[in-house]
This record gives sequence, structure tokens and C-alpha cells, in this order.
Amino acid sequence: MAYQPKSYRKFVATAATATLVATAVTPAFAAENLPFGDVNKNYAEAVGALYSKNIVKGVSKTEFGTYKPLKRGDAAVIIAKALELDTKNAPDAGFKDVNSKIKGAVNALVAKGIISGVSKDKFDPNSPLTRGQMAKILVNAYPTLKDEAKETPFKDLTADFKPYIEALYGAGITGGTSDTTYGTTQKITRGDFAKLLYKAMNYKKVDSIKAIDDITVDEGTKLEDVKLPEKVTVVYTDKSEKEASVKWDTSKLDTSKPGTYKVEGTVDGTDLKASVNVVVKAAAPKVVSVKAINSTQAVVTFSNEVGQADATNFTVDNGLAVVKAEVNENNKKEVTLTFNQSLDDKTTYKVTANGVKSVSGAELKEDSSAEFTYEVGEVSNIQLTKTKFVGGDKIADFVKVTNANGVDVTDKYTVEISSTSQNIADKEGKVSPVTSNETAYVQVKVKSGDQVVKESDAIKVTLAPSAVSSLVGFGLVQPSDDVDTVTAYKKAVKDGKLTTEMKKSDTPNLKLLVNNNGTEQVLSAKDVTKIENLTPAVATVSKEGDELVVHAYSTGTAQVKLTIGDFVTTVSFTVNADSKIANATLDKSNVYFNTADNNSAQDTVNVKLADQYGKDFNATVDSDGNVKVGDTTVGTLTAKSSNTNVATVAVGAVGDSPSSDSPSSTIPVTVTKAGKGTATVTVEFKDTKGNVVFTKTFTVTGKDAGAFAGYVIETDSNAIDLDKDNPPEKNDNTVHFSVYEVDAQGNKIKPANNVTLEIQGYDKKPEVSKYIGVVDQTVTVTDEDAYKKFAGSGTLNVDVKVNNTKIGTKTISYQNTDPVATKAAIDTVNVIIDNDKIDGKSDSPLILKDLFYGHYDATTGKYTIAPKLSVLDQSSKVIDWDTTTQGKLSNSDSINDINFTITNDSDVDINGSGLDTTVSLASGKTTGSFTVVVSDVDTQAVNDILPAPVAFKVTIVD
Repeated sequence: MAYQPKSYRKFVATAATATLVATAVTPAFAAENLPFGDVNKNYAEAVGALYSKNIVKGVSKTEFGTYKPLKRGDAAVIIAKALELDTKNAPDAGFKDVNSKIKGAVNALVAKGIISGVSKDKFDPNSPLTRGQMAKILVNAYPTLKDEAKETPFKDLTADFKPYIEALYGAGITGGTSDTTYGTTQKITRGDFAKLLYKAMNYKKVDSIKAIDDITVDEGTKLEDVKLPEKVTVVYTDKSEKEASVKWDTSKLDTSKPGTYKVEGTVDGTDLKASVNVVVKAAAPKVVSVKAINSTQAVVTFSNEVGQADATNFTVDNGLAVVKAEVNENNKKEVTLTFNQSLDDKTTYKVTANGVKSVSGAELKEDSSAEFTYEVGEVSNIQLTKTKFVGGDKIADFVKVTNANGVDVTDKYTVEISSTSQNIADKEGKVSPVTSNETAYVQVKVKSGDQVVKESDAIKVTLAPSAVSSLVGFGLVQPSDDVDTVTAYKKAVKDGKLTTEMKKSDTPNLKLLVNNNGTEQVLSAKDVTKIENLTPAVATVSKEGDELVVHAYSTGTAQVKLTIGDFVTTVSFTVNADSKIANATLDKSNVYFNTADNNSAQDTVNVKLADQYGKDFNATVDSDGNVKVGDTTVGTLTAKSSNTNVATVAVGAVGDSPSSDSPSSTIPVTVTKAGKGTATVTVEFKDTKGNVVFTKTFTVTGKDAGAFAGYVIETDSNAIDLDKDNPPEKNDNTVHFSVYEVDAQGNKIKPANNVTLEIQGYDKKPEVSKYIGVVDQTVTVTDEDAYKKFAGSGTLNVDVKVNNTKIGTKTISYQNTDPVATKAAIDTVNVIIDNDKIDGKSDSPLILKDLFYGHYDATTGKYTIAPKLSVLDQSSKVIDWDTTTQGKLSNSDSINDINFTITNDSDVDINGSGLDTTVSLASGKTTGSFTVVVSDVDTQAVNDILPAPVAFKVTIVD
């Protein structure tokens, strides 16, 4: 084993468990405490510490030689002392130029591989040590520094020194002589060497940061109120510790949502990371403050974000009731309350909340209140809520008057409008229609009685042909479909009738749904002031009466720029190639004939045409196989037998069906028996240019069948769907059975006679027999309304009989993929209804059918009263209401009866009976209530769908 000094062996043992690789040299010196006059404060700590340990000496008693180059021999002596090496027993390194003063140190360092000579027998002790050599010596002396190696920005590194310089740079022990230069070949001074050696000796690697206990805060806590520790404890590999400042990054901490958030921080400005878990507890929102925003509304601010709140969660004193509560989507800590009557001037009100839920679902289960005072005060500001008007607008309706506190007090005053424009008439500022944009100025007078209390300055406004602000949606629709209302438009989208694709030969209408003056509207062509067809070679849009009609010329993406007043938008849609025959399927792959029978037996193989999009393609075919679409011949369909001694084939003619508006998508190929053997029949379609579009084949086998040995049962399907078969849905409500006599080898002899079917057991669901039965040799849906009545699924065992003797059993499955009313759900949350907003008229009575089915405004496409009743299907999904007919469901079923009782009525008048019952406020009352108890709900198709009686309270306010 090579010579290892005692101190080196000790060093190796320590390095295996820690990265502190030398005895720490404690700084305790200032420049004035040293005997050397040339050591300033930049070097005092390092030189003083090394001097006190007898590691370094001065060049004289009063001079350290701080700025003098360090000789290689002196460096060897200093390093050997720093490492406490055994310099007496080290083997001779063989250098002839080393004197006795430094020889022991050089020998010990060479033995450890820390330093080397300039040649085999020369150390060169009197030459200055370079910065590159210094780096190599220090890293060899303290090898754990290698673990900190980091790429440097220095351009002057040579291969022999590069890894050592990168180690010192990564450990933060040294930088360069400039931003891009290390100074590898430059001489190092005695002061700089002392300073760098001192850093290397005291270098400690951080092992970890002591764990920080979780910090728990309530949901909604302000970020600045989350108290994170200002300092953390850093633990080094030598187990020593120190406190270090930490700067936390709280950008990912969301105190508005419950959960555990890991927050990281930078320690002492380095890349060292600390982390702490901040646990945000779900907390119920509590009322912080209430502020009136106008005479009938106030905003309640909560401690944290609100996820759910309605009018029933709030009460107000002084005879007020809350008729509406809306969470502010832009600031969910705020809920706007609308009251049933105006606030009184200089009156204080108390608002109490209970039952409000946070975004995480934490519910406020105790009263939380705050007061606010409403004051009309003096008019401080007059403004228009919009400055763009169209014909029919009354500018006075868009005046907002606020007091010094920013409260809207518009309804406490009257306003008069005057204008420079002849298109703005009377005191209300009614706007006449204009054909192009016009600039005008208006002045607003605010009056209390006959007295003018404040006048605005001249306000610049724009009069425009329309006030479209955004495109809500667009689509193409066939001219036969009426989508001129918002309701019809949205239904067409839902039904898939309004799309952004068309066929080249189609001429659909382009429909635009816009936001016009804050209301959704389907535009007429007359509303569009300019059309720019950006891709006219693909398609163009033009005005034809009230419609925007599309004409296509080629396939591709079409773009059209539309101007509506001063609103401009561009729409894109796709023009696809017209459907053409592209493929087909055969309903049989094999045909079998019994040649033992001396007859001219025939069979039919049906060819079902499809287009390039996989959809059924309808066409007519004449006796010559010419395939036509309308009056246009698109190709020929031929069938050819490879062996006419086995079978001959012919394409059957198909014309327009007398009972249909369109030709058939199925073309028959008739196969006639000729003799024994096997033939392949090829069905081929060619277009008018003679190109083969598709080829399909089937096999015909002619064979003498043996003696009768049994029967074979075949079906064209194994499942029934009771859904409503509307095109383009698949007709899948029948399963047809065919029975053949066969010989011992399974060869068909002939169709069996006197075949009957009998369904056994109905899968232990006798109600299935109401909807599925047997007609001739077919199991079929026997009730045309089954799709909205029966929601079951299962299997049926069908016994097959010949001459009333059972020959076998087939199992078929059944299901209904259409929604069926299976359960009624009543929203039991108490509801508050403003009788001025039921149908837009003041003091309207509440009709009970509006309460259960909802009151739908077709103009806006929204409910003014949300339905209390929901009907769920067999998958527990809500079946939509058909908003065109009250009480009708989208599956064409409808409510037949709702059994309910009204009780606990107070300050209301109740008239009528059943769903036509009306409820209105009693004379002189501004609020009243009643309770509805619902015991049963029936639809026309299904009875008793309400699982259990329910009750809810209704409050009516004026």
C-alpha cells in the first residue's frame, strides 16, 4: 500500500460521511491585530486565521508580502501545514532542486497526489505559482470540491486546469479576473492564495434545511396575512447549523381554495430552496360588509369566495325582502342583492346571511350580519352607461346618476335629454334610425320636481344602424329549416341541423347569432351592411330577400367578411365534395342451392350503396345496370358469375319507390340456380369514365343435398333497440328468423314450412310483452311509442317451432337507447319570485304550471322562472324540456298530471285549480308565501315517477 500520512488517513475516513474536509479555521482577526502593515481588511480575516495556526508566515516581521507572487515552494509548505501532513516520513519524491526547508512538504504532497513537479527530477520551487496551478492544488487537497463543479463563463481555460477551476467556481471560492477571463496563467499573490486557501479549508456543503411545520390558514385569508417564517435552519454535512434568511415565492399559493400548497423559497439569495406546506382549511364565508349600489340593490362582501348563494340565504330588516342574489363572477367574494322595494333615504338596514356556501362547499350555518346606511345625498356625477345608440333607443334609459359615495340614485330624479342632432328627439332622447354612423352631442339635465339640480357637460355619442358587439355563433342550415329566432337557432344547433359544413351542390342559408345591444338576436340579411367574399372561388354569400344564401363552386375552406354597422367579423365554413358512390356492402357472402330439386330456384343478394363519407347512397338502376341519381347517369353496376353452369346472375332494376320520396340505397342481385359446383359472383361498379370504383364478391354453391337430417335456424340480427327510428338512425327494431331443412352435412335442402315463434319467459320481466312480440317469423317492437315508455334491457329466449314442434331456441337481446322518463325530481330549495319579473309585467300572478315547468322567454332564450320539476331518464340524466310547448319533454313525452297541495299560505290570494292555479299577493301586501306539497308526477307514457312526496316554500314579493 502506498504511503498515507496519518492526517490523510483521517481525512479519507471523514470524507466518506461528510463534505467538511478540513478543520475549520475560525476567523477572529482584524487588520490592526496583525504584525504586518501590508494586510488590509480584505485579507485580514484569512491571513490572521492562517497566521494564528502557524500555517503562513510573513516575508519579514512587519510585511506579509500580500501583493507579491507566491513561489511554488512556499505554496507547498503552506498546503502541507494546512493539511497537517507528516512531512518527516514521506518518501523522497526525487526532485534535485528542492532544499531541506521545503523538501518534506513537497515529498508529502507528491505522495498524496496533490502536487507534482515540472519534470521527473525538477520541482521548480522558486517559480511563481499560477492561478491555474493554484486551482489544481486546492482541489486535490480538498477533493470534495469536485462535487460542486459548474460550467464557467471563462474563455481562457485549458484542458489540464479546466475541471479544477470549475470546481472552485461552483463552490463559490473564486471567480475570474474579468467576466470572461479566469487568468489561468497569471501569477497568484500571497494574499490571494491565503484568502482562497482559507475559503477552501472552511468550505462546508449544505446537507439539508430543517423541516418547517405546516402552516394552517382559513380559506379566504389575505395572502399578506399568511405568516411564513422569516428564517430557516440550514444544516451542513458536518451537522453544524445556522439560521438563514429566506425569501418565499407565494405566487402558487391560492388562499381562496382549500388544499395543501407547497411554497418554496430562496435562502440567502442563493439557489438553495426551502419549502413549507400551507394548509388552507375550508371555511364558510362570513359577511364582511354591505354597501348599497342603488335604491334597490346592495353588494355583500364575504370573507372568502362564494360558490353558491340565492335569495333565500338572505334576510333584511325594515320590511325588505331579497328577491335575487347573484355571485359576482369577476369577484366571487361579492354577492349582489336585489330587494323587493326601494330603500328609504337616510335609513340603516341590517343584512343577515345564512346557508351561503364557499367555492369548496363549506356552508355558513350561523347568522352572519352587517349593516349599511342608504343615503340619496346630492348628485355628484352624471354619465351614460353606453355612448352608442341605434334607432328606437331612448338615451334617458341609459343615464346613470350617482352621489358622492358612488351610489346609483338615478331613480330618485328625473332626467331630460337635449341634443345637437335632429335624429335625437324629445326629452327622453329617442333615437331615429340612421343608415350610417353619425356623431352627436347630448346634454343631460337632472331634475328634482321642476328644479334642475345638476347638468352634465356635452357628451359625445354615436348613432349607428345597429349595435352589434359580438358574434355569438353562426352556421349553415337548409332553407326548409326555420331558425329565425334565438330558440329555433339553438335547437337547430342541438339537433345537428346548423353546422359549418356543406356539400358543393347545396345552397344553404348562413345564419348569424349576435349580441345586439346586450340581447342575443338572429340577424336578417337586411341587417348586414356589407359582404366581402374572401374566397370567391370556393363559395360566395349573397343577399337574397331576408336570407344570406351560400353558393359553392369548389371544395375547400370558404371565408366571408361581414360588416354589420361598425361591427366586422369573418366566418369560415367548409365546402365538401358532393356525395358519390364510393363503396357498398353485401347482405350475404354465400348462396346455397340444392341441385337435387328439379326447380329453377332463385335467391337474392342485396347490394347496399354508400358514399365516400360512409353514409347510405340512394340511386335508381335500370334493367341494363345503369345507375342514376335523378336524371344523371353516374355509372354502371354489373354482376358476373364465374361459372354459369352453377348459377346465373342479374342486377335487378330499382326505380323511385311509390311510398318514398327518395330512391333506394339497396340494389338486388338475383341469383338463379343452374347446376352443381361452385361459382364466384363479382359485383362491380364503374363510373362514367370506366374507372372501377368498387368490387364485391360472393360464393354460390350448387350441391345435391342428402336426406333430411334436421333444421338450421338463421337470424338477420341478434338484438333489438326500441328507440325511435328516425332517419338517419338505423332501423333495428326487428329480428327476422329463417328456418331451413338440412342434410347430415348441414347442406340446406329447402326452407321449412309452418314455422312459428314463441317468446318464453320474457326474461322474468312480463312488462316486456307490452312492447315486443311476434309477427309471422319476426320478433319485433309492437308498440310504436315504446321508445318513450320502456327503459328496460335484457334478453329474450325465442322458441322456434315447425308444425308446432320445437326445433330450437335463439336468444336475442333488447334495450332502449332513447331517454325514457323514469324519475321525477323536485327542486326543494325555497324560492323567492318577484311578481314584476314573471313575464315582464308588473304585479303578474304566478301560475303553478310556470312554477313546475318554468316560464320561458323565447325572445331572450332564457327562463324568467326556472323549472322546479326535472325528469330523469334511465341513465339518471335530465331530459330537456321542449321550450316551444310547456310541459313537453324533448323525447316527445309530456307531463300528464302533477298531484300537489298548497298549504301554509300567508298574505296571498289563490284562485283556480290544478296547474292553472294562480297565486297573487293579497291586497296591500308587498310579500306573501305558501308551501307546495307534491305527491305524484305522471307523464303520458309513464306513471308514478316521483319516488316520494316533497315540499318547498314559495315567497312572492312586489
